[in-house]
Amino acid sequence: MVLAGWIGLVLGVIGSAGTFCRRLADPALRNYSSFSDYFNILFILLFFVFAFLACLFVDPLLGGAKAYIFGLLTGGRSLDVYAPAQSFVGGVAIILASLLVAYIPLTHMSHMFMKFFFYHKVKWDDAPNLRGGRIEDDILKNLALKPTWRAKH
Repeated sequence: MVLAGWIGLVLGVIGSAGTFCRRLADPALRNYSSFSDYFNILFILLFFVFAFLACLFVDPLLGGAKAYIFGLLTGGRSLDVYAPAQSFVGGVAIILASLLVAYIPLTHMSHMFMKFFFYHKVKWDDAPNLRGGRIEDDILKNLALKPTWRAKH
């Protein structure tokens, strides 16, 4: 669990910093990047940097991070472990994480989650609609339905 947390933090810092630098360096990406793209990437990078610093200097075994997540998932129960908000960087990491979770659904960044849930089913389950096939039969059945506003109650 601790190793996975550290790998996630390191890859988060590298990935968000790399994405930001690549958008700045690549003219093709720079043409398609808006202010909100840069802001979003910097916001994610800022969270990962503060979370990394909190773990590096204050909570290397991620006990506080685990206790915080446990408290969120159980409605406030405690593991009686050090809480990361007891340090400045831990508190900032918690605030940034909370803001990020609230902010992502309001932006186009939500595609990183939506793509995971919708892309593969749509893309890889893309069967052709051939004449006389199962899909055509299903479509014809649906087209034959005559919906009304009435329902049996």
